[in-house]
Amino acid sequence: MTMPTKDKTWLTPTGSGVVYNSGVAATDAKASLLALKNYMCQSLVNVELLASGGWTRAGWTGAHPTWTHTSGNTTALSNTLAAIQYRYYTVTYTVAGRTTGDFTVTFGGGSSGAVSATGSWSAIASSTAAFVVTPSNLFDGTITFSVKGATWSAVYGCDGSNAAANGDQWATTASIIHSSAVGTAHSWQVFYNHIGAYYFKYEDCGSSSTAYNYAITSVSSATYTGGSKTSSPTTLGTTVPGTPAAGTCWNASTTQKVLHVQVTDDGTCTRVFMCQGGKCEIAWFMDTIKNPVSGIVSSGEILDKLYFSWNSLNASTDQVTYANYITADSQLSACAGGQITYRLIALGYSATAASLLTAVNPRNANTWLMSPMALLTQSGAAYAYGIDGEMFDFWEVYAATIITGDSLEANAAAPVYAFVSIGAFAIPWNGGTFTIS
Repeated sequence: MTMPTKDKTWLTPTGSGVVYNSGVAATDAKASLLALKNYMCQSLVNVELLASGGWTRAGWTGAHPTWTHTSGNTTALSNTLAAIQYRYYTVTYTVAGRTTGDFTVTFGGGSSGAVSATGSWSAIASSTAAFVVTPSNLFDGTITFSVKGATWSAVYGCDGSNAAANGDQWATTASIIHSSAVGTAHSWQVFYNHIGAYYFKYEDCGSSSTAYNYAITSVSSATYTGGSKTSSPTTLGTTVPGTPAAGTCWNASTTQKVLHVQVTDDGTCTRVFMCQGGKCEIAWFMDTIKNPVSGIVSSGEILDKLYFSWNSLNASTDQVTYANYITADSQLSACAGGQITYRLIALGYSATAASLLTAVNPRNANTWLMSPMALLTQSGAAYAYGIDGEMFDFWEVYAATIITGDSLEANAAAPVYAFVSIGAFAIPWNGGTFTIS
């Protein structure tokens, strides 16, 4: 076989792969949490929102998205596009033919200020105010507009003192309160995925002084309720167990730690990897299912959106391994609408790694033992559907032949290192250096 081609276009946010090595466990934990929030909510602004309809354009000529202002007119150009509060937006304006005058763009409670040249501005919406362009009467140029929104928003949270306040509560590491005991003041955040219409809940509440970055996560197409300084909000969706007990964690070690984030440009899949000491220790995935089996329903919803996570601590290797994710009960998952226990399997897998499919490296004739990953329902007879669908661009590699950080080529005709190995996973990468420590 040849290496797989990418089904989706994957993006790696700028700054992903930063090393946390201060040697202070709580500081590293808070810094990685803040970075994760920023990567998810600000770096992935790629969904175009302005459409051809909804324009009010008296005194303007042209058609979406390019408009020419009639000099002497002061009537605003507007669109019915309303902002979503707490979503991060980038508004871009490309100006041509202007000799005099200026204009101001307002959206979501923010303003560009008076501008006369090509530019952009980005901000978190503080209101639902719609898109409006107000010209000066002398402005005589043509403008092409674009409004893009982030895939994720921080819509609800607590910074450890301001309980259940709406919006993004993590501005700096000082805003994040880490606790070593459930029931004491700590930080949590609820994120919303605008594409898949589901929620992801994250808490910084460790179970002991040796475990931190403790995550309790939920997926829901409903809403969240409650929440205080000492307890996170409940949801009508599903809480996903991790390890230990109800979360995932890095060890409280001074070993360097690296956070990697990637997302598809259509916003349907987000993946997070935490690496420590040259090994992948935690992986979270908020993914759609590729070609899901029809008719798999729980609580009235078709199970096409999936959240699952690994805490990869392993007595012998301390990293994500083949045996670790294919057998351990902690590597299970849930879907929107109700808890369904899945297990990942490698298509073609049987008793030994030798049964995996073999891919040939077009550059040096070495071989890789690989197989695409699929989902198998394990939650009882009522949901025993067999293989329920594949993961997008997600392959297993036999860890005895490939180490974390090795780059893999897509095909000989285009010899670009388009995949990278993280533990036992082969995932799309952007061709840049993959940092472990």
